[in-house]
Amino acid sequence: MSAAPVLDVADPSTANNIGTELALSTRSLTERLANAPITDLAMLEQAVDDRRTLGAAAKSVEQFFDPLKQMAHRLHKALCDRQNAILAPILVLDGEKSRAISAFKAAQDELRRQRERELAEQQRRIDQARAAEEAAALETAGESAMAEAVLAEAIQAPMPVVVVRDEVKAVAKFRRDWKWKFTTTEDRARQLLPREYLAIDEQKLTAYAKAMKTSAALPGITVFYVDTPIR
Repeated sequence: MSAAPVLDVADPSTANNIGTELALSTRSLTERLANAPITDLAMLEQAVDDRRTLGAAAKSVEQFFDPLKQMAHRLHKALCDRQNAILAPILVLDGEKSRAISAFKAAQDELRRQRERELAEQQRRIDQARAAEEAAALETAGESAMAEAVLAEAIQAPMPVVVVRDEVKAVAKFRRDWKWKFTTTEDRARQLLPREYLAIDEQKLTAYAKAMKTSAALPGITVFYVDTPIR
């Protein structure tokens, strides 16, 4: 009996040395059974027989590696479970703090926008009062047309732009992530969304083709078959 394969979890490259004899015998087999065009029934029979041989060889390779893969899978699962168990309380608390920070910023943004509107309105009133004083002086000087123009310009002027410093950004950094949600039921949304945003369910279509066969009748697709040889 050959010695058990040696794997070093600290050096994954040791897997490259596993199954050396199996690799040599597999290469020899594939070279011996190299593919050739099938031109008669005898060659068809040979190809069918070759596939039986190849199937047995494939099974041998799987049987050799399956225990090793299962061992590696169990180790990987155990490490992932342990990592997740240690990470869980960190991630839960971090998520709570992240949501609290986002909520605080949203509230502060609204207060800041409200303050900007208030300051803009205050500045507008100051500008209009200044314009009224200027218009009154012009009216006194007999420049009625100019006074009316000054008042009209003040009235039609756009709201002043006032920017209040974002104090939150001075403390915390943010990345703006754009997301989406349905404004109605999902079924109704599917009726409203453009076609390019509706994904094709390939698994469902394959199941439909298998079930309906030649009776299939869906617009946009055709159902066909391929005769796949089995061992």
